[in-house]
Amino acid sequence: MRKHVFRESLAVFLLTLMGGAVSSLAARAAEPLSKADTAQLQELGTKTFGIKWTGAVHAGQERGVVAVTDGTTTLTRRGLRTFIINDKKRVTDDSKMFAGSDDELKKRGTRILEATGVKASEILEARVLLQTTQSSYLAPGAAAKTEGPQKGRRTLLVTRQVGGIHVPSSRFVLNLDASGRIAFMELTWPELSKETLAAAQRIRDAQREMKPPAVEAATVESAQPVVLHSPAVGFFDDQVAALQVVYRPDRPETGKKPVRYLGIDGKEVTLPRQLELPREEKIERKSPAKPQS
Repeated sequence: MRKHVFRESLAVFLLTLMGGAVSSLAARAAEPLSKADTAQLQELGTKTFGIKWTGAVHAGQERGVVAVTDGTTTLTRRGLRTFIINDKKRVTDDSKMFAGSDDELKKRGTRILEATGVKASEILEARVLLQTTQSSYLAPGAAAKTEGPQKGRRTLLVTRQVGGIHVPSSRFVLNLDASGRIAFMELTWPELSKETLAAAQRIRDAQREMKPPAVEAATVESAQPVVLHSPAVGFFDDQVAALQVVYRPDRPETGKKPVRYLGIDGKEVTLPRQLELPREEKIERKSPAKPQS
């Protein structure tokens, strides 16, 4: 009975750490990792990412995703190069933000990428994003008082290309705390198959002859060959080459720009899967009984 409860708890644990997007999934019985596999994952967190584990750790696996946690820091891994690290204490404590320079943040990110086997030639761009906050106070009987913008956390964002082909699904996101330790990290940088890259190359070669479909009240703004793959939050490892077509709405007040992803045949491709939604059971509805005369 205890073993069954432990497995169900791991299932919920895995779905929770994979993010709110998977909250709609039905929890399956997750399998606990062996002591050897747990120790290996724990060592990876220590040596590669500098995690300092506190107390006992627990680990489990679910549909190709493995995870280890000490209750504060959680490391998940899917495949060769998809990781998520979340330190629930440091990621929410704005008083312990990284105080180093942008170059120091980039250098730390570069060391992590090198340690995980990311090729320098695949780095498209490395940017440091600054979060700003602004507070307002309203006292009874008084006008609202608004403080000036305050600098918040900085996040390193690294994007990817392979052989001149943009891979918008891949990214490296890094937040550090005041001591330089990882508060949050997402690395989504899977291996791309030769077949997928060859298909992207064929699309690039045929791009001039391809005619994007018309979209009502919009015109083509840009078109480029890309490789798409399943995101870090999910249980799949799909990938597909496509021509990414971005449309500009004719009316500026229109919201999000339409985007289409086309195969070399000009038809829309099937996008990589993220989640496997639970199937709804068919509800049998009984006909109301006829009233007796």
